[in-house]
Amino acid sequence: MNAKQKLILQDWIFIMLAWMFIMNLYSVVVIWGLDSLVDWQALQPYDNSWMVYLEPSIFGLIFGFFFALINTLSEQTFIRKKSFSFIILIKSLLYLVSLIIVYIIFFTAYTLLGILPEEIFTLTIENLDIRIYLSITIYFVFFIFIINFLVLINKKFGPGNLWNFVTGKYHTPKKESRLFMFLDLKGSTTIAEQLGHFQYSKLLQYCFHDITDIVIKYNAEIYQYVGDEVVLTWSMENGLKNLNFIKLFFEYEKKLASRRSVYFSKFGVFPVFKAGIEMGEVTVAEVGEIKREIAYHGDVLNTAARIQERCNEFHHNILISEHLQKEIMGFNHYKTELMGNIQLRGKQNPLKILAVIPNESLN
Repeated sequence: MNAKQKLILQDWIFIMLAWMFIMNLYSVVVIWGLDSLVDWQALQPYDNSWMVYLEPSIFGLIFGFFFALINTLSEQTFIRKKSFSFIILIKSLLYLVSLIIVYIIFFTAYTLLGILPEEIFTLTIENLDIRIYLSITIYFVFFIFIINFLVLINKKFGPGNLWNFVTGKYHTPKKESRLFMFLDLKGSTTIAEQLGHFQYSKLLQYCFHDITDIVIKYNAEIYQYVGDEVVLTWSMENGLKNLNFIKLFFEYEKKLASRRSVYFSKFGVFPVFKAGIEMGEVTVAEVGEIKREIAYHGDVLNTAARIQERCNEFHHNILISEHLQKEIMGFNHYKTELMGNIQLRGKQNPLKILAVIPNESLN
């Protein structure tokens, strides 16, 4: 199971457990307030059976499965490229269909297994007040909104960061050792002039969409999108493990190369990216009032950005600092080439910069 599949599985588990809880909450709390709306005498056989405790969990589990399936399909099919209002409409209809399917499954199972005779179903339905249907509708709509809101917020902040906000992990600044990659589109000014702003923005959408699965695969975190640049970060453990920070770049190059014909047919250009990478200690803090985010501060980010600026000068697409050279040396699939002891813009002392080159004889 790859990293993306693990994230999807985590979402499914969260959604199904959440709906199990929501359905049990409805049984325990909401129905207590509906005594005057229901003829409980008709439901006496059911109320005294073990199903009154098991049904909400099974119902929530099955509906949660359909809910997660709908969300996953809407993220991975053509639907995700439609307008927000269209997505909401389609998902709402699918939720409604799923709810009806689950009710049919339960009605069929209850009838076939004889848990409740059909005449009790009929009697119960005849005694249900319209306010019960209204309360059920409001309840489901409310929690559908809440679950989707939590899932979207988690995607907005990135995996794990929502929990950091909730717990206030970075409310007080903390020091961490991290690795940063500044990934920038080469010749962006020329491409923007050639395509115009609208087509240029669509090109960036395609580029950033193509890197998403690779970011997940190599345990990176997207820190920021800045114009035609994306800033990636890793914890030291995740970044250095199996050279994730290097493998990500070259796999992204291969992914773009495999879609060369697509880019030329849609935009008439082929995007090439360059990267500067550095590691070290940074300060992490939650910043902002009307818009909050987790920000990294430190010389590491400035250095990575300055290294990336020198890619064109040295005619290499990926440059690293001397601090990372020892990490590369343990892997035969890559080699480094010293560019020199370089004085970077805004830096007091020169820094050794190296290019990373795939070892073609081993690939």
